[in-house]
Amino acid sequence: MSCPKYALLLTIKVLLVSAGMLLAQGSLTPPGAPGPSMKSLDQVASTGIAINATNTPGDASNHFIINQAGSYFLTGNMGVTKTNGIRVNVAGVTIDLNGFEISRSSGSGGDAITITTPAHRCTAKNGSLTGFAQGINCITTTARGCVFRNLAAANCTNIGIRAGEGAVVDSCRAHDCSGAAGILTANAGTLLNCTAVGNSASNAIQTGAGSTLSNCTASSNTGTNAFSVGGGCALTNCAATSNVLSGSGILTGIGCPLNNCTARNNTATYGINAGAGSSLNNCTSANNTSTYGIVGATGSSLSNCTAASNTSGAATSGGILSGAGSTITNCDAHSHTSTAGTLTSTTAMGFDVGSGNTIQGCRAYNNQGDGINLSSQSFARSNACGGNGGSTSAAGLRATSGDNRIEGNNLSLNVKDNIAVDGTGSIIIKNTCAGIFGSSLSINYAIAAGNSYGVIIDDSSGSGDPVFGSSAPATFGSPNAWANFSY
Repeated sequence: MSCPKYALLLTIKVLLVSAGMLLAQGSLTPPGAPGPSMKSLDQVASTGIAINATNTPGDASNHFIINQAGSYFLTGNMGVTKTNGIRVNVAGVTIDLNGFEISRSSGSGGDAITITTPAHRCTAKNGSLTGFAQGINCITTTARGCVFRNLAAANCTNIGIRAGEGAVVDSCRAHDCSGAAGILTANAGTLLNCTAVGNSASNAIQTGAGSTLSNCTASSNTGTNAFSVGGGCALTNCAATSNVLSGSGILTGIGCPLNNCTARNNTATYGINAGAGSSLNNCTSANNTSTYGIVGATGSSLSNCTAASNTSGAATSGGILSGAGSTITNCDAHSHTSTAGTLTSTTAMGFDVGSGNTIQGCRAYNNQGDGINLSSQSFARSNACGGNGGSTSAAGLRATSGDNRIEGNNLSLNVKDNIAVDGTGSIIIKNTCAGIFGSSLSINYAIAAGNSYGVIIDDSSGSGDPVFGSSAPATFGSPNAWANFSY
């Protein structure tokens, strides 16, 4: 009879030998060349249709034609020798360039991608277009609701990207294009994060009425305007920089709101030129060679805007120009200069204010012309003007016509007149003026006959006793609530 203990040991030994046999090394010789482990481009984009002569055959004028809705993609760079590259004849098409470029290999003109009138709701994205008359061409801009995203159009002789009504143009770039525009959309377009650089087109970026532009930039372009937009367009965080133009850095139609927009270092007639009834908030025009830095046409509203260090050769020029019936609040205009041979009070003004305006809480400093130049029937209140008057005829605040209310302004150290009222029928109350000590030109108040004003109190001697405590007698000897002061 065998012992159970020895039987157990024998079983374990057999199991260990078997395990050693199972763990033995196999052959170290490779079985053969490795097979492909990456998907092909066609496999990656297998949910769409490859653009080629089989799937999208063309004709004598077009390399490829798309006649059926769906998703299409390029499989490589496309050199165009016919008039056009890809023509879309049907709505609901998406073309993914997959990072490839459509370029003209021979000939001239034509379109990289043509989107015909019935081809609504099309999308083109992710690639480059170069060497055509139009990179993207929505014919007559009537294809609606299209999307163009992450496209670069270059060296086009008419328009880089031409979009139809209600298009979305997102993160697109146009450079070195000539002709009409770098980027152009019809009415109700949306432009996001787009740039136009180095174009010689009439307008670097152009939109129809009712469009929205956000975070767009036009730089180093030559032509008429950097931005030219229709009525009712909204611009936010848009910038025109270092352009050489015959028109404006930013030009808008009527009724446009502009927020945080900038025109800087441009050579143009105007930095920002907003149409009638527009509103400008936190906008800046600086270091431009321009007749006016910012223009708000009739009935406009300007708040928290700045015009600074603009230069002009025009006889009448300045920082901010407002049309009739406008409101200007908390704005700054300073350091405007002119290269005109003869300087006058209207050369390089701070604010050139139209009739029926309200200007309040604004600051005009170190301008060669008048700090604030009022027309008629305007209200100027609580403004500060100092150091204006490179021209010996300029004033801190001037009313050239009548029927103005000039109240509670602080004028100091303007070269000639602090307040000059040339017209009649105005009322001048509660202002404070400090002239330039020892200057024979410096006059605090130069008011023509036919105006009304509070008593003018002179305390320029500064003879008041020092004050240490909770009360002291007035240094001014009049209790008149409407008094103007000189100090």
